[in-house]
Amino acid sequence: MPTVNNAGVEEAGNTLVNKQFFDTLTIKPRDDSDVIARQAKNKEINLRYYPTGMVGYYFTLEIIM
Repeated sequence: MPTVNNAGVEEAGNTLVNKQFFDTLTIKPRDDSDVIARQAKNKEINLRYYPTGMVGYYFTLEIIM
């Protein structure tokens, strides 16, 4: 299982929920998820939004390699 050392997430004021992951990082964002959704849409980034306000980012093979 890969691990992440903040990956810039916590330096930006967010909280990385899962330090170990398979293919999805779960992040508790510092900003409202509606703000993040607008920014992600403008940059064509596909995120998963949880009812708890957390955001998930799915890694694909193309990103990792």
